[in-house]
Order: sequence, then structure tokens, then C-alpha cells
Amino acid sequence: MLARDTVTGVSTETHIKPVQAQQNVQQFRLPSTTYFRHVAPEELTGRSETDLAGAVGSHLALAANRPQGTAAVRILTPTTAADGWSAGGRSVVEIVVDDMPYLVDSVKTELYRRGLDVHLVVHPVIDVARDVTGALEGVNEGDISESWMHIEIDRLAPDAAKEIVSGLEGVLEDVREVVEDEPRLHRRLAEIAAGLRYTPPNSVPREEASEAAELLAWLAEDHFLLTGYREYRLDGEYLRGRSGTGLGILRADPPQAPDHGKMPPKVAAHARDKVMLVLAKANSRSTVGEPAYLDHVGIKIFNAAGEVIGEHRFLGLFTTKAARQSVTRIPVVRGKVAAVLDHTGYDARSHTGAVTAR
Repeated sequence: MLARDTVTGVSTETHIKPVQAQQNVQQFRLPSTTYFRHVAPEELTGRSETDLAGAVGSHLALAANRPQGTAAVRILTPTTAADGWSAGGRSVVEIVVDDMPYLVDSVKTELYRRGLDVHLVVHPVIDVARDVTGALEGVNEGDISESWMHIEIDRLAPDAAKEIVSGLEGVLEDVREVVEDEPRLHRRLAEIAAGLRYTPPNSVPREEASEAAELLAWLAEDHFLLTGYREYRLDGEYLRGRSGTGLGILRADPPQAPDHGKMPPKVAAHARDKVMLVLAKANSRSTVGEPAYLDHVGIKIFNAAGEVIGEHRFLGLFTTKAARQSVTRIPVVRGKVAAVLDHTGYDARSHTGAVTAR
């Protein structure tokens, strides 16, 4: 395969060896100009055409076979002596995966979490053709859009790569589950909101249920990145996830261990409080998008007698659009702000009142 390197102004052509995978594949042309098209020229200063072509050829080798719905991930530290190219002594993370939102931020966050500096990100989106087994049949053609990530990081010890690859594979699986389940997450949110509007529980004030429904609708308006959902049911001092209800990062059924889901005493004491919503911070950070602690939005489930029997639980992150919203316009929150202003006697139009209501 020939790849013309014009990124650094070099017009010579470099021969890249045919790709070898589980089976032989034909030679493909992937010009360096396509692969590096979103990289600033100054970031490639000092790279020879051999090194650039070598990076392309290495990535093609990884891409030679990728079954549908999977991610191909590896880490290597190429050297001119062993591989015919180098990345300036750095280690390289190579990824081939279906193109999806949140990929680059999620991958970089996982690398940062492990204390690794990211020195260069090359991220072309390549259209490819594959057969039913995932074998590559065409590059820059076909109906599959793939994200090819070449990320240069600190040089790793030989035995460090395996654990990092495993972590990256887990993050990429989380991203896939969130993206695949996004329509169902939003549909579930809308169904629960509709239930609160039209068949609210009889033991909660109708206004409280209506305001909760408004909050769920507000979340769906690009104010909340939904990453997971599961339905839970109360069982004595346990809150157990219901199998088959999970979406996104909660898609997998919960463990069936006898003690799984046991609530701390303080939580158990309030689990049956007849309030509509539970808004809290989870104790784990998001692996999708930004690395902030996940937000937990719980909607309690009531039986016909008005008793709390479980919870609809959504996990996710409030977006920057939500952060810019005045609290006086956010359902549920606006009522609490109004109560504070009423209790303190502050005028909402005064400086102190405006600061309180920010």
C-alpha cells in the first residue's frame, strides 16, 4: 500500500507492508493526509515520512479485523530497529471502534486517571467496509464509520500495558452502552414523567408529583447526560435491582449475592419516606464524558395503598447548559429557592436576593 505524506510538505511516497491479521487481507491505501488531517502541522514537527507512514500502517494492521460491536485496542512502544518507525520514544495507544460521541474525552479521562500524560491525539474518522466476520474489505469506502485513535502517552514499562488496555476496553464498552441505549433512556424518562402527570401516587401531594414530572422533562432537554437506569424494589432492609430493567452503564443485571443491595441504617430509615424524588451524588465517577461524580436522580415507586415499594433510578451528569440555567427556572429547585427567599424576607430583585437565587 502506498501512502503519500504531504502533512509536513514531503511529497515522496512510502511503501507500507501488507497488513497481517487472523487472515491475509488485501493492500489498502490510506494517505497520511487523510490520517493526520486534523492534526496541526507543528505537532508533527520532526517526524519523518517513515514515522508517519509507519503509524498509519500500524493502525491498519490493528484494523484488519474487528467484529461488529467490539473495540480493537492495543498499546505499543514502536522503535525504528524493531518496527521500522517510532513515536519519539513514547508509547502509543491504538484504538479502532465504531464512531460514537464521548470517545476521545472518555479515553483521555481513563489515561489521566492512571497518571499518564497525553502528548498527541490523532483521531480520524474512517469509512470502511467489512465482511460479516469483521475482516477489513475497504478503506475510505463502505458504510461503517470508525473512530481510529492514535494517542501518544508516557513511555510504559512492558508489563504495564495489559491493565491499561483492560481499563480502556471497559470505558469503551460503557460508552457503547450509553450511546446504544440513549433512545431507550429518554423513552423511559418520558414514560415515568407521564405517569407522574396522569396517575400520581395518592400519598404524595399532586403538586409535588407534577413538579417532579416537570423536572424530568427539563432533564431531557439537554440538561442531563443520561448514562444509566435501573428499577429497584424494596425488600426489608434491602433495595434490590430488578433484572432486565437496566439501561446504559446499568444494563448488566445486578449481582445476586444474598447481601447485595443492603442499605446503610440511615438510608434504610428514609427509604420509605413519602417524597417523590431523591436527588444525590453517587459515590462513583463517570467513565463516559467528563470524570465528575455521577448524579443520582431517583423517582420513588408507590403501590396502590400509597406505600413506597421501590425506585426508578437514573444516573448521569448535569450538562453545561444546565449549569448556565437560573435556579429560578429549574423545576423543583425553583420552589426551594422561593421558600428560602420567603423565609429570609429577601426581595428577589435585590442584590442579596439575586445572589441567593443564582
